[in-house]
Amino acid sequence: MIAAALARHLTTQGLVDYRANDAGGDTFLDELPSTPDTAVMLGVYRSNEIDGVALHGYDEPVVQILTRARKTRDAHDLAHAIFRELIGITSQTIAGGTVDEAYVVLVTSDQSEPYHLPGTDDNGRHTYTQNLAVHHRVLSTHRV
Repeated sequence: MIAAALARHLTTQGLVDYRANDAGGDTFLDELPSTPDTAVMLGVYRSNEIDGVALHGYDEPVVQILTRARKTRDAHDLAHAIFRELIGITSQTIAGGTVDEAYVVLVTSDQSEPYHLPGTDDNGRHTYTQNLAVHHRVLSTHRV
C-alpha cells in the first residue's frame, strides 16, 4: 500500500509518527480520527492515467495528505515539511524491508503549496490538504 509506504518513510525522516501495528502515533491511513490534535492522514485519492499502464508494472495514484493542528501555522509548517520531503523523490526504495516497501519512480504535484481548508473543524483545528502523484513500480503476474 503506497500510502503506508509514504507514512513509514516520513516516520524514518522524523516528520511523523506512523505505527502500522499498534495504537498511537499521529499519522493514519484513509481516516483522520478526532485525536490527537496534531495529526496527519494519507490516503489514495485517485489515480492518474498512464499510457500503457495495463501492460507495464507501474501505477501512479494520487495520494491526498491532510495535516491538522490547533494553530494554522503549525498545520501549514507540517504540511510544507512533508511536501518538501516527498516532492521530487526519484528512483528510490522507501519503507525498505517492510510489507509496504515500494520502488518510487517519481513524486510530483500540481500544487506548490498545501491548501488550507476553509474554517476549522468542530474542535477549532486547522487542516491543510495536498495531493501528490506517486509513480511507483507494481509487479504482478501479468504486469512485469
